Amino acid sequence: MRRPGLTYAFGDFSLDPRRRRLTSGRSGDAVALNDAAFDTLMFLVEHACEIVTRDALLSAVWPGRSVVDNSVSQAVAAVRRALDDNPAAPRYVASVSGRGYRFCAAVAETDRGARDPEAFQHYVAGWSTLTRPGRGNLKTAQAQFERAIAADPDFALAHACLSECHMLQGAHGVLSPHDAYPPAVASARAALAIDPDCAEAHAILSHLAFSYDYDIAEADRLMQRALELDPECFVAHRFHSSQLSSVGRFEQALTAARRAQAIEPLAASINGNIAMVLFLAGRYEEAIEQFEHTLQLDSRWISAHGMSSYCHAQLGDFDGARERLRHADAHPLESAWITAVLLAMEGRTEEARRSLERLLQPADGEFVRPFDSAMVHAALGDTEAALACIDQVIDQRMNAMVLAIFPAFRPLHADPRFQARLERLGIGHLEPVPARPM
Repeated sequence: MRRPGLTYAFGDFSLDPRRRRLTSGRSGDAVALNDAAFDTLMFLVEHACEIVTRDALLSAVWPGRSVVDNSVSQAVAAVRRALDDNPAAPRYVASVSGRGYRFCAAVAETDRGARDPEAFQHYVAGWSTLTRPGRGNLKTAQAQFERAIAADPDFALAHACLSECHMLQGAHGVLSPHDAYPPAVASARAALAIDPDCAEAHAILSHLAFSYDYDIAEADRLMQRALELDPECFVAHRFHSSQLSSVGRFEQALTAARRAQAIEPLAASINGNIAMVLFLAGRYEEAIEQFEHTLQLDSRWISAHGMSSYCHAQLGDFDGARERLRHADAHPLESAWITAVLLAMEGRTEEARRSLERLLQPADGEFVRPFDSAMVHAALGDTEAALACIDQVIDQRMNAMVLAIFPAFRPLHADPRFQARLERLGIGHLEPVPARPM
């Protein structure tokens, strides 16, 4: 679970294990350390005031590896240089003759998280719900994060998660993006006002720049900053994967998604993201298998049922598609688009049009995503209507960055008007994923 981590303060320095960062208190700048030196310093700080043997350092820093005899000495020397420490009169790392080393400075631990237990409990509940996004869950998560912030206004990570919650409500059609994205930006900036090094907030602003502003360069800058601040930031790897897949870099997207999964293996959202990358790459059998893994974590996730159904349809398995879709009936609006697309793909045109009409008549307060309507029109061969919906997708800034690679729009690839719309997004150069034989 994404939670605040401990940082250590000693002398003129602070050490952040999660971000693997040593910072000078005098300058505020990061101090360069190679991996071996950082791990050596980390182990010494964690065992401050204890005598640490060379063998203990070898086991901790180079587990199971054969290294040269003076590896420990070199790492300790690098630590001393970074700390500007004099071994003859040490402030930080003292040598203990014949025994090893001792970190001799006083170490204070600081928790970046909420100081209020009630706030942290609301944060935990919100985070758990946020990893299973959907219309109802996202509203529930928002309420929990708002309670966490009310209990502890300086809880930066709760502000960042609230920002993500707003952003996902725009992506999942809970709200229009124009309603969802401004509060997402505001919450991310609130997190950074409290903690300028909040990697999660940088990652969310990156995804807002990518999906809302269509600014790929700025999105990349913010994402690199997020990963620099915290190489283990789950949300950064997750949204980096989404961005990479949107521009057709599928193998890199899978690497990023699986890194996120390694950090948070029980998050249903990232398991679903892996399936989406496979789907967008045209690897439908693998995507179906991954969606099944996702549904084992949350059998009620409507989007996972719907996308798994769509994968079956792409393989020509309409019976399997209908069987999977049967589980998605709990929320008709979330599954109506796939019902209409399946009917159109099977040639059941009139039924598909009736399903589309139901999709376009939501209950009060429900938002119909133009992306869904565009998919149905494309499947029906209604090019003019599909292009009109795509214009709404671009103008409303909802999932537009996947237009070039989403299989529903393959029938439009040869149309210069569709290509012109991709050029508006800066993604007109992408090669579409080839269609699978039916």
